[in-house]
Amino acid sequence: MKELGKLQAIFNEEYPEINIKLTPTTKFSEIETLDSLELGKIVLQLEKYYDIRIDDDLLLALKSKTVQDLINEIVLLCKNKK
Repeated sequence: MKELGKLQAIFNEEYPEINIKLTPTTKFSEIETLDSLELGKIVLQLEKYYDIRIDDDLLLALKSKTVQDLINEIVLLCKNKK
């Protein structure tokens, strides 16, 4: 699952102080020091990397979602852009 690896790499590079091993079941709300602005910056990096646009509604609700929810959206958007 390369998307999980990319997401983990972004966390490690941009927010080393968070120091978390992401899993598909990790909920963004459980990452105590991750606020909405930081999550938005992470999504922006993913959008640039995959050349996709994540829906604003998902972005607003992402704090209550899991890593797998975000990965599913990335995979779907990448599949649809072909």
